[in-house]
Amino acid sequence: MLAIGTTLITACTTTEQLVMQDLYSVSIKTVAHIEGDFVVERFLLYKRTDFGLGVNEILTVDRFSFDDGRLRLHAIAVQYTGGHWRFMDTVRIRTDAGLFTLQDDQPTREVQSGGWVEEIIGVVISDDLYETLVETSELHFQFYREPIEIPADGIEALKRFLVE
Repeated sequence: MLAIGTTLITACTTTEQLVMQDLYSVSIKTVAHIEGDFVVERFLLYKRTDFGLGVNEILTVDRFSFDDGRLRLHAIAVQYTGGHWRFMDTVRIRTDAGLFTLQDDQPTREVQSGGWVEEIIGVVISDDLYETLVETSELHFQFYREPIEIPADGIEALKRFLVE
């Protein structure tokens, strides 16, 4: 199984690129891997930027698959850059079906230039959670202080991404 956190850091779109990406859009990147090239599709579900404070919060739902179709999995990634550590390691998700708690046992934490910090959580979506996300009409995420409500158009866009 691919190490999700490492893959997100080394192979995927950077936080700076995601800040410029349109909400509910998909970016696609092919990544060289020793077992064969794989494709990473990143669906941008939520972003909050405060250029004055230099804070970025990004939430993506990602699809990983080898070119030959051997592996196909979905993951949730949270990327934060800012001036202070948050020590995030958990994503909580509330849907019509209830509450899910996903934990990254090895979140990525790095100091960037100028003393800014970056944290990344990457968690695999289980089959049960996948089915729940495809069926839900309510969706909230919490990875730091306050829960984030995903509006109806975001939920519908996520569903389209998951089933395509």
